[in-house]
Amino acid sequence: MNYWRILPLAAILYLAGCSSAPPPEKKPVEPPKPVSGLSAIYKMYGIARTWAPDAELLKAQSVNLQSVPSENGKAGAWTAVFVSQSLGKSRPYSFSVVADEGFHEGVFAQHDQNWSGPTRQSSPIRTAALKTDSEKAWTIAEGKSKDFIKKNPDVRVFYLLEQTDRFPNATWRVIWGESITKSGYSVFVDVPLGEFLQVAH
Repeated sequence: MNYWRILPLAAILYLAGCSSAPPPEKKPVEPPKPVSGLSAIYKMYGIARTWAPDAELLKAQSVNLQSVPSENGKAGAWTAVFVSQSLGKSRPYSFSVVADEGFHEGVFAQHDQNWSGPTRQSSPIRTAALKTDSEKAWTIAEGKSKDFIKKNPDVRVFYLLEQTDRFPNATWRVIWGESITKSGYSVFVDVPLGEFLQVAH
């Protein structure tokens, strides 16, 4: 018997067994995190441009999800409406970090609707004007609202980005409450300039 052939083979198998690394530990899956307004808007804008190359943002709004709590200008879901001058259409979109509470994960486009053009209450927002994110809008609004927040610590906040004739530029409206009609307090922030504008009661 050729022991000189068997011994090296046994040694190789022994060393291979000793050198095999243990299986890597599975990293815990991080829970979904809320995102800022402009982060979500640009994701939706990229898809909207495939629908219409001249797509422009008409408005955007945050959504407070139970499964992904909002914090400091960030939210788990955002909705937006984009419009096309050439098509005469508007199209709602949503972006969510989770598939939950009626939202699809990622960007989701809904059906077109007829759009008659800009009005005093709603005009398209130039992409170049989107210079202030919802996080900064929150910081500004919080600084102007310390007394209100202290008296109303449990009132939830949401964010509305729009261009109306109320101010010369597009604004973030930081709103305390479940809806605009039911809100008794909000703060307006200039989007291109990143400046405080007004408190509305």
